[in-house]
Amino acid sequence: MKVKEKISYFKKLRIFCIVATPRSGSDYFQSLLDGHPEVLTFNGSVGLYVGLFPKINFNNANKQNINLSITKFINIYHDWLCTKNDNSEGKNKMGKSKNEFININLNRFKYAMFNYLNLEGFTKKNFSLAVYFAYNIALGLNFKNKKILLMHPHNLDELVHFSKDFRKSKYIFTIRDQRAAYLSTIYNLADRYPNRFFNLRHHYITMYRCLVHSNYGEKLKLKYTCIRLEDLPHKKTLFSISKFLNIKFKNSLLVSTFAGKIWNGDSSQKKIYKDKWKKNRTYNNWKEKIKKKDKLILNTLFFPILKHYNYEKVNVSCLDYLKCFIFIYLPMEFEIKVLKKNILSIISKKGKIKQLGKFLENLYFFLRRVLICLKFYLFNLFNVKKINSKYIKIKILDKTFL
Repeated sequence: MKVKEKISYFKKLRIFCIVATPRSGSDYFQSLLDGHPEVLTFNGSVGLYVGLFPKINFNNANKQNINLSITKFINIYHDWLCTKNDNSEGKNKMGKSKNEFININLNRFKYAMFNYLNLEGFTKKNFSLAVYFAYNIALGLNFKNKKILLMHPHNLDELVHFSKDFRKSKYIFTIRDQRAAYLSTIYNLADRYPNRFFNLRHHYITMYRCLVHSNYGEKLKLKYTCIRLEDLPHKKTLFSISKFLNIKFKNSLLVSTFAGKIWNGDSSQKKIYKDKWKKNRTYNNWKEKIKKKDKLILNTLFFPILKHYNYEKVNVSCLDYLKCFIFIYLPMEFEIKVLKKNILSIISKKGKIKQLGKFLENLYFFLRRVLICLKFYLFNLFNVKKINSKYIKIKILDKTFL
C-alpha cells in the first residue's frame, strides 16, 4: 500500500483523545487499547503544543524547514521512539521478562512524516497527526481495517491549545478517587523527583487539578465522557468502552501493551499491578496515610465530586464544614514538611538569599492553595457549581475479575 493510500485511510479515522486528571491511569487506559486491531495510537502522551511547537516556525513550509522540524521532534522525543532509556515510563523494561523495548526505524519514521506534512500541509494539527501516522507506519501496521485514532494530549495546559485544532474530536477523561489521586500525586512524584516536585507549587497544582477534575472539558466545551480508573480492567467496563468507541470487543483489551509489547507500568508507581480487576486494585491506603485534619479538608472539598462519580464518601456535617473553613488557612501535612525544610535550610546553609527566595516562592503558592480551596469551599457551601460530567457507569460486583 502506497503512502497516499495509507493517508486516505488514516484521514477517515474517528479521533478520540485521552485527558488525565491526577494519577488516574491515562497511560494504562491507552495501553489497553494499544493492541486492538481497529485502533491506531502512540506509546503514551506527547505534549507537542507546549513542548515543541513554540520551537517551530509554521509560517515556513519549505522542505528544508519541514525536515528540520521533524528532526527537532526526534531529538526531543527520542525516548518515545527508542525506549531503551525510558526509565521514567518503564518502557525500557517491557515484556514478560522485562528485557524488551520499542525501537522505531527512524528513517522510515522520517520518510512517512515528511510525506504526510508535504501532502497535507505544514500546520500544527497536521504535525500532530503526522506523528501518529509515521509511528504506525514505522510499526508496519495495516491501516485498512482501522476505525479509531486514539490521541493523548494528557495535561490541561496542552489540552487548551490542542482542543482548538481538534474541536470535532471526542474526549475521554480518566478519573480516580480524588483522595487517592491527591496522595499519589503529592508523594510519589515528590519522593521520586524531589528537586522538581518537593515544593508548594506542586502541591497547589495538585489541589487545583483535583478540584477541577474533568470539569475542564465543560469549560472548553468539548464532547467528552469519563472513565474511572477503579473500573479498569474489568471486562464489563471494557465492553462498555468498546460500545462507546463503536469497535468490537477483543481480548487484547485485557492486556496492557505499547507497540504490541507488554507494558509493566511507569517507575513512579509504588504498587505492582496485574491486568486483573479487584475491588481494591488501585487503593493506595489513603485512609491510613492522610492525616486526620487533611482528610477532613479533602472529604469536605471533594464531596460533590465523590458523590457524582459514586466513590465512597463521608457524610459532612455542619461542624465539619466549620472545621474545614478554619483548617483551610492552616498548612497541610505536605506543606509543613516543605516549609520546615525551607526554614532549616535558611538557618543552616550557605546561600541564604537563594534559600529565602525558595521560602517566599513556597509561601506564595501556599497562599494560592488557601485561596483555591476557599473558592471551592464556597462553591460547595452554596451549591454554586454543579458537576455535569458524564461518565461510563457500570455496576461491578465485589468479585475478582474472571
